[in-house]
Amino acid sequence: MHQYPVSMVFGRSVQKDAEEGSLRVAFSVPRKNFKKAVERNLLKRRMREALRLNQWLVTGSRNANEQHTLQLMFIYQSKNIECYHSIEKAIVRLLKKIAQ
Repeated sequence: MHQYPVSMVFGRSVQKDAEEGSLRVAFSVPRKNFKKAVERNLLKRRMREALRLNQWLVTGSRNANEQHTLQLMFIYQSKNIECYHSIEKAIVRLLKKIAQ
């Protein structure tokens, strides 16, 4: 799934002892577009914070009887450093698509 400036890959894995609303997340910012680690870390922090504030969109809508862990990977696609609000808006839209 893609929503500028972030794209997302997701999957589910079956676990015997999965907690309710179990979620595993990874973030990636390509070194090809951002040579400095400071810039990559800034973008990853922005994506993490947007997810932290809005993860209830996914974990709250899941069935309590499910024994699955939802695995998400967010990949930053833009070649420019976008503001936090545009990143948050993209992540919220992606999470809403998954929740459906």
